[in-house]
Amino acid sequence: MVHFLIVLGLVASLFFGLACMSIHIHSKWHHQHGVTLPIRRWLVNEPTGTRYTMPHLIYQVWLNFVGAAVGWIAIIVLYQDLAAQPIGRMVNALTWSHWGLGLVGFVGMVGWLPATLSGLVNSLTVLGKAISDWLTSKLVS
Repeated sequence: MVHFLIVLGLVASLFFGLACMSIHIHSKWHHQHGVTLPIRRWLVNEPTGTRYTMPHLIYQVWLNFVGAAVGWIAIIVLYQDLAAQPIGRMVNALTWSHWGLGLVGFVGMVGWLPATLSGLVNSLTVLGKAISDWLTSKLVS
């Protein structure tokens, strides 16, 4: 079963990596150009109409592939750990790390891990700025 999950995870990660740009294209473009978009639409930034640069495309493919792969690795580790437990004690063996692996696995498998991590970093940056501004206002007054 583990080998099946590894192959499935690799195929799904490759799909998320290689199809990332067409996945993120807005649905109005799909309606205008049919179900399958030509490659030139895959390379065009839809809001501005400008072409994506090659480094941007490579970064997006890499980021989405790694995000999905991390999710699948988390699911495989979770599966192996829980499969090692006796049948009747599987639920009793659940720990917070299992729930964390399950969450990371789910978010990665569905392709949301890069956006989730980006949002988390942006939120922490805004929080740090707000705390810094608050402390500065308290020290000045």
